[in-house]
Amino acid sequence: MKKKLNELLIELCENPIEIDLSQENIMQSARDATVGEDSNRRAKVVLREFNDLGFDNRTQKIPLTSYSEFNVIGILKGKTKEELVVCAHHDRIPGTPGADDNASGMVSLIGLAHELADRYENPEKTVRLISFGAEENVQYIKKRRGMVGSKRYVRYYDTENVWGVVNLDLIGRERPLNVVERDSIGTAIYDIDLAGIVRGVGYGLGIKVESCYTSTSTSDNRPFAEKGIKSVWLTRLNPRRNRWKIYHSKEDKPETIKLKYIEENKNLLLNIVDYFMEKEDD
Repeated sequence: MKKKLNELLIELCENPIEIDLSQENIMQSARDATVGEDSNRRAKVVLREFNDLGFDNRTQKIPLTSYSEFNVIGILKGKTKEELVVCAHHDRIPGTPGADDNASGMVSLIGLAHELADRYENPEKTVRLISFGAEENVQYIKKRRGMVGSKRYVRYYDTENVWGVVNLDLIGRERPLNVVERDSIGTAIYDIDLAGIVRGVGYGLGIKVESCYTSTSTSDNRPFAEKGIKSVWLTRLNPRRNRWKIYHSKEDKPETIKLKYIEENKNLLLNIVDYFMEKEDD
């Protein structure tokens, strides 16, 4: 499995697009098309993997200025409507390989999908694995704050039965594993009960889950949290160290990702799903 995830990581990081999005003479339509094509290529990798596992798969169109990206939704359908969402984003900043941001989240999500397909043939509850497009949209379209794919999902999909959301972003490079208590927008995106469950599951596996704050980033659990759905953002970003030298840069390469952390992420997520499946109804 490690070899498979490493191959996927390399595939997702191939051919970073080169475009100077700050140049005024580049038409917005050209920016959208170039970035959208790259995002959709990565989305198709996730869709391919979900299809191979036999999940109930759907896509959701994300219309932008002159091009479309799409979300990928893999559903492990249970006997009841209550569902757990585990998500990551597949788009990347132009010019960067996008290894930690966010192929690390994608391969963790795909790794979880493989484990779930082996473990749960006829589950009691539903798990949705979602790969979002246009999370980075804030970087190149003025007056947008990103997370366009997750905002669209929350707007058009029924989220009434979502028990919780675990979002994966920047999760492959360093220790410790963190839940983000506050992001760059400043208001709380952190559900204390769900974070406690994640920490408890981690403790049982010997994985210490700490807390952090970030003044420069936000991520795809925010639209869920703003709708009142309990959510956490799991990450390995560490503002106390020099990870910012690699973040959103050409140095965000697959060789900087530690597969042992991806395996650790996958194992933690699988055990969070087990907890969800076994817990009594709220």
